[in-house]
Amino acid sequence: MSSEKSVTISKTILFSQALSSYCSKLKSEYQTLPEIKNFITKLSEQVDNRFKHTKKHILLAEATFLDPRFKKYGFKNNFAFQDVKRSIINKGKLILSQQQQNNALPLPALSEPINVEMNQKIDSIWNEFDTEVSDIIQSRDPNAVIINKVDKYLQEPLIPKTADPLKWWNENKNIYSTLFIIMKRRLGVQASSVPSERVFSKGA
Repeated sequence: MSSEKSVTISKTILFSQALSSYCSKLKSEYQTLPEIKNFITKLSEQVDNRFKHTKKHILLAEATFLDPRFKKYGFKNNFAFQDVKRSIINKGKLILSQQQQNNALPLPALSEPINVEMNQKIDSIWNEFDTEVSDIIQSRDPNAVIINKVDKYLQEPLIPKTADPLKWWNENKNIYSTLFIIMKRRLGVQASSVPSERVFSKGA
């Protein structure tokens, strides 16, 4: 969690869930040893108290969602997964809407040869095609576009836990350009500001 050269923030929810599950497992295994049972109970209480809001932290949840190693499998609770999915869609819709406003220029003519003398459109076999394509371009709904991209991203196979998620995103940034923008704001955050390995080495 203290690594400075790899993505760590997306592991926070998974690690907190794993700690909680492991403490529950230990409690059931050491029922007959009071001292150990009390220690594990205290440990479990501290884990629950310190990490109980982790799953509800939207920054952590979005980072987990956007990590191609985890996606929806980083959430035990389907409601938590659906909440973060809606959050990603809303952010993506906002980005697409802003991009459309910034690029709000008249659409270029696709294939409309003009008779200058008559000031009329020349009949062409492309007229019907151009009209249909023009309607599709003008009616692009940011909400529909981002929902389609999010669903497509979720259908992509998971990459191995040992793989670099940033490398995957770099290879797929043109396919998921809007999600790529959100990902850069999330996976670049460190889970911990304490480089424990380096501090331990200096102390030794």
